Amino acid sequence: MVQNKQRSFLGFYFTLVLFLVSLFLSNPTLAVTLDTIKANYENVHSWTGQFVQVTVVTSLKQRLVKNGFFTVKRPEHLKINYQTAPQKNYLLRPDGLWTWIENEKEISYAKEASKTIDLSILSVLNDFNQLYKNYRPIPKATADLSAQQGKSLTYFSFIPQDTNSTLVELVIGADKDNLVKEILFLNRDGNISIYRISQLVLNPTLPQETFAIPENMKVINAEDVF
Repeated sequence: MVQNKQRSFLGFYFTLVLFLVSLFLSNPTLAVTLDTIKANYENVHSWTGQFVQVTVVTSLKQRLVKNGFFTVKRPEHLKINYQTAPQKNYLLRPDGLWTWIENEKEISYAKEASKTIDLSILSVLNDFNQLYKNYRPIPKATADLSAQQGKSLTYFSFIPQDTNSTLVELVIGADKDNLVKEILFLNRDGNISIYRISQLVLNPTLPQETFAIPENMKVINAEDVF
């Protein structure tokens, strides 16, 4: 009788273990952490992708949608090409930030890129070590993530180290493969911008001219135009 009870208990225990293992494997997002995301990008030297940017302007009750492409190459190379009019381009290199509008003949240059919100947010993808220098993790998002629920992403929230930052909160969402697929930020005006990333290609072969400055452009020194 005792042996039967022991066998029953062991059978139940074994079944429970199998259930928990299967539950874990069927929900891989449980294993996604900031450390696993960071480790996943350690051996990635360049990547490209597409994004859709949704900005909710609270005061005007407007919802603005833009889309484009981005290219990252470590260290400190980031290119953003907006396809939505006016098709603005950002090029961040070690020598500074270059900005221009497609098919125009002027290009703006600034050594300091921190005032460019779009660029500062997408720069998160460039260096996760820099992310920890500029932002501090917090346990739970204060930003409204209701639109993101049910997307099978794991979200992590940060607040700026700089108390004078125009940003209040930064949230990144990663999938089961530890790839960042969403970046959300909330600014002091209450506006929320979400970048949804797709078509990621890791370690692609990039043409040499990828981060070249367009030729035959009039350069405007514009430290404060952003």
